[in-house]
Amino acid sequence: MRCITLSSGVQASSRRAAAGALWQPQTLWESYYQHVMGSAPEQGYLSAFWRHYHGSCAEMHVHGQDLLRWSSECDGVLCRLPYTPLSDFLRELKALCTHAHRVGAAVQVIAD
Repeated sequence: MRCITLSSGVQASSRRAAAGALWQPQTLWESYYQHVMGSAPEQGYLSAFWRHYHGSCAEMHVHGQDLLRWSSECDGVLCRLPYTPLSDFLRELKALCTHAHRVGAAVQVIAD
């Protein structure tokens, strides 16, 4: 599973997941790959996040205004999506991004 967690400057260099992390199962990534890649902006954070699941190319560190852009991209996909496990995941990801922005933290994606 891939882990999405809040990070501060000190935590950003750590690969250890926080207790309240959001986990993305590989089955979710596989099942909704075409939907996300067809709905999210091609050069956006959500597409970059969904493009790769394994390895260093699947890891990200997003902070500042980019968190709000990522959150907005989640909204764009959610408005075209019926209730599915993907919609639950995107709502949680959106909440994590807005919370990180509000508290001045970053979001770190740790690959499987």
